[in-house]
Amino acid sequence: MLRWNRDTTGLYIAIWRILEIMSNWCSLEKVLEEMMPDFLVGISSKTPSAQQIDAMGAMIGIEFPKAYKDLVSRVSAIIVEAKEDVWPPPKPFDVAPYWTFIRGFYVFGFGEDIPPFLNIEKQSTEFREAHGTELAPFMRLLGSADRFCFTRDGRMVEWCHDAPEEPQPCDTDDLYDLIVLHAEGLKANADKIKAMRIGQATDP
Repeated sequence: MLRWNRDTTGLYIAIWRILEIMSNWCSLEKVLEEMMPDFLVGISSKTPSAQQIDAMGAMIGIEFPKAYKDLVSRVSAIIVEAKEDVWPPPKPFDVAPYWTFIRGFYVFGFGEDIPPFLNIEKQSTEFREAHGTELAPFMRLLGSADRFCFTRDGRMVEWCHDAPEEPQPCDTDDLYDLIVLHAEGLKANADKIKAMRIGQATDP
């Protein structure tokens, strides 16, 4: 039986962290399933190996956090986008609240069948060339010019096009929590859109 002492403290912490990551994945999986009636949810099952994940981190110069390594080992990348019959895309020159333009998100990854617009290496190269930064984008909200990025040491920051030299810490330091936060926000906004459209349809 393991006892709490100097030799096993690190082991307990490691086990706790593994269980926490597993729990966070289950939370994300649950919210993605709940989104499916109103959103197109796409994931890739052709996931990279642990060695390939480490090699990608070295290639783009990022120390991937454990949660990101866990995520791409499960799904490679994620696409979430509102169905057009539920939440129609904006038309050119539409004027509306900002949140109505944010209809989904991409989580960048890599793997055999990952297209360039989801590939973290491709996106990092283009982003760095365009903005002269060492940040590597890992998540994009559809309809926004901003990006969620990793720093060289694996911290998560939000890069805003209005203040590109001043990336800000994310609302959470856990990747899974960040994705769930935005997924749940999209769910709530989809309900608002449906209620607005019902109201418009019933107006005399």
